[in-house]
Amino acid sequence: MCAAGGDSVLTTVKVGCGVGAEAKRKVWAQRVGDSDAAAVATAAGRLTGGNDEYTPDLIRRGYEMIAARRSIYELPMQSFDGHPVLNGAVTQPGGGTGAQQYVAFRPDALQAIVSGNLGAMIGNLGFNAATILGHEGAHLWGSRDSETYTIPWGFKP
Repeated sequence: MCAAGGDSVLTTVKVGCGVGAEAKRKVWAQRVGDSDAAAVATAAGRLTGGNDEYTPDLIRRGYEMIAARRSIYELPMQSFDGHPVLNGAVTQPGGGTGAQQYVAFRPDALQAIVSGNLGAMIGNLGFNAATILGHEGAHLWGSRDSETYTIPWGFKP
């Protein structure tokens, strides 16, 4: 993949570089199929928690919007130079309207979300799939990390 197109986006992720060291790398994320995109939006409908500003209903609507635009992508597990991708997901925010808005999930997070296993712990991040889904969903509406790391997310069985 050498250029952004309909099926890929170039995005920045954190990678592990040894004991406790991190760096940023650009990686290509590939668009997921329609059924996986629909499953992500469906999973967002199972979220609970949130707060007054970022409610489960708002997050669900954000995922429905980007699923309809086919703007859900899958990150690689490693950067081009072999470093493990640490982010469970990344979001290009758009305040709910941006044309370049998307969410890209790491494969393990995407699989847990698509399969409905929102309680699955993702890698060694200390977050479950519901937390990643809710956190990235808040970014769809323009939130910053400092606003979203403390929002509690759960899920309906």
